[in-house]
Amino acid sequence: MSFENLIPPFSQNYPCLVPDPQNYLDSNPNVREAINLYKACYPIELNEGKLAAAFMDLNAASQDPPKQLVAKMNAAFPISNFSKYSYIEVEKTTNVAILILKAIGIFFLNVLTLGLFGLLLNNIENYKIEELNQENRIACKNIEASVLQAAQKKEPLAMIYDAKLAGFIQECYRLNLSVDQFTRPLPSSTYLHLEEKNQELRTKLLELVENKRKGETLPKESKFTTEWIPSAYKGGPDEPLNIDGKYREIVKPVFEGGRWIPKVTKTTQGTHVNNKATMPELISSVFDWTVDSELPHLESQGIGIRFNNSCKMIEELQEVEGLGAELKYKDNLMAIYKYMAFLIIDAGALDTDCSGNEKLILNNRELSVASSRPYKVKDEKGQVTILFKNLDDFSPINIPELTMGVDPVGCKRALHQLESKELIEAFKILLLERLIPEDDLALQKARKIKEVPKNRELFRVAEELIHEIAFLIKERYKDVINLKWNDFATDETKEPFYKGCEAIVAKEPLIEWNLIDFPIIATLDAQAIAVIESTKKLLSLTWEGIYNGLYIKAATKVNLVLDKNAEKALGQLQGHFHVIHVEVPTGPKATGCLFSALAISLFQGANQKKQINPNWIKEALLTFLTQNRKAWQEKVSEHTRLTGRSKAGWTVEQYAEHLQGLAVKLRPGQSEITDFDLGELELELFAEAFGIRVEVFVTGQAAGFEKGEIKSTKSFGPNTKEKIILFNANGVSFYALFPKLKDAPGNSLAKIHENRFWGSNNMSRIGSNRFDLFQL
Repeated sequence: MSFENLIPPFSQNYPCLVPDPQNYLDSNPNVREAINLYKACYPIELNEGKLAAAFMDLNAASQDPPKQLVAKMNAAFPISNFSKYSYIEVEKTTNVAILILKAIGIFFLNVLTLGLFGLLLNNIENYKIEELNQENRIACKNIEASVLQAAQKKEPLAMIYDAKLAGFIQECYRLNLSVDQFTRPLPSSTYLHLEEKNQELRTKLLELVENKRKGETLPKESKFTTEWIPSAYKGGPDEPLNIDGKYREIVKPVFEGGRWIPKVTKTTQGTHVNNKATMPELISSVFDWTVDSELPHLESQGIGIRFNNSCKMIEELQEVEGLGAELKYKDNLMAIYKYMAFLIIDAGALDTDCSGNEKLILNNRELSVASSRPYKVKDEKGQVTILFKNLDDFSPINIPELTMGVDPVGCKRALHQLESKELIEAFKILLLERLIPEDDLALQKARKIKEVPKNRELFRVAEELIHEIAFLIKERYKDVINLKWNDFATDETKEPFYKGCEAIVAKEPLIEWNLIDFPIIATLDAQAIAVIESTKKLLSLTWEGIYNGLYIKAATKVNLVLDKNAEKALGQLQGHFHVIHVEVPTGPKATGCLFSALAISLFQGANQKKQINPNWIKEALLTFLTQNRKAWQEKVSEHTRLTGRSKAGWTVEQYAEHLQGLAVKLRPGQSEITDFDLGELELELFAEAFGIRVEVFVTGQAAGFEKGEIKSTKSFGPNTKEKIILFNANGVSFYALFPKLKDAPGNSLAKIHENRFWGSNNMSRIGSNRFDLFQL
């Protein structure tokens, strides 16, 4: 069988199209683009006339988007799966083990096929199609034999599954293609296609993993643990299933000529996003919309936006601590990307099908995206693989900073909650704050609106989701973006507006951490109270003269934004802070890194390891919640209502059971909470119960400066002089931090404590998750 034979002999039915399909393609440019996409996916000589006929046979219409046509073509004539069908015809069996292993075998065959296509890219002219067929036939037989042999031996199903799963993960990583693997440069379209294929493999792996959750197919002794990673958006009250799109034309009846007739009005959004068949087209149009229309319009309304077409904005570099040279005005550019992301999401329509699957339709050409829906697979050694449930034009292909994907659906719902004119206008200004001077009245008003308690969390989540989508636009569509900047930023005489980080940190009066003011502490075990009192003394010594005691003072003129990659972000912080990352054991159930990091920080005055006890913290929070039930019910409900997983939040009583490690009886509409759901609620509870400020550095977020000290822009609790510092990696893992101090007479006691506790147990010395090596 040859590849060409896979295309039906359409020339018999449509002789006018073979060998000259020009007329048909000229009248259907979307089909021509679909053919180019199809041929880019499969680097083999294919007859264009026959392809055109094949697309015609699919009833391709002029309004069908090219990517949709390619998907239909692949479904009708799957060019890479021809050998898979022979495998599917293996004798049917009702044995559960055989059924599962069949699925595994089919998936592994796809892996092998993709690997062979990768080899074809280097020496396509030297390979015969029949040789590829033969390779696949051999692979089919080998897989079939190994599957049946494993079943005949009656090997434990969990062991077979785990071995295959581990192999698939390894194969997926092998297929993370780099140009270095090839002897010549790859066309960008082919490279992107292979990366997408890699993501498809990961999605198929996810489908296998989901089988494990059903209980019937896989036993509980499997070495792999699996769980969904929740969205930052937790849901709002009375949310509709569907949200109308602003790109749609407005149709209103008007009375003319003695009768009612429909009057169609185009929206501003529709003018800029409609009739775009591909995502690059949409990105290009929205860029023009932003810089040519939206920014000048906002400026005409009295908002002090400082933006021009200076070429320095895309050329001038500066040295940044921990990162080397980077664009000086990258935050100016990111402000544009964030506003573009806002315009795209705000214009889209949220659609939910009868199965509950959600997608965001971006324009009248049905260009659509869905949330990535990240999923964690963890093996017995603690190695974690993150998979995406959904793959589309917003999938972060080969973008390590977006390991958790993006959430356009959650973002749309968050923006829908901000629909009042005052809120949405404030939000738009805050997206552009890097282009607005600090003394601008509109910016100051927007910040006050954001800080209203009922708005604060919603603004934060919406900004976070917009930032992730903006980063995806910047990275995945960099070819389009670079072309747009090169055309726009051409003026050599103008200076771009530059805004440092000094003004980011809010100036609030410092207060002393007074344990007497927080009676919850007095309810703890006497040993716990003694350790907290010791910690209080040590922190007071440390933070009293912190500005003069820092080992390295940060350059306040540096515009520091933590990298989205956790390892790189830690590299930026480790010159200034000690880092401890351990999981403190407290019994049969794991403590988790958040409560471990809080215990390390709160009980750093301990003399013995057993005095670093996360359970003391949980006991205090339970008492605090019991005494303040009414005040915290709304917050607990809000933080435990998880987007895509639940419609209702927990009660304080249910959350208290969860803190105690008890099984929580869920009510209709509620969902379970995993370690990935811990974060803001626990930090806020902790800071309020113990009365101490908790600052959290977060990957991808900006850091501020004050007298040489790097300060987080995210904090909880009162503005105490003494404080606890954490680092949060991608919303998942928490680390305890402590400033590095210089050896000086004025801070000798603090330096002794630093060396004894933080220096001896630094992550660079004992590694990660090694509490067994922790020493006091």
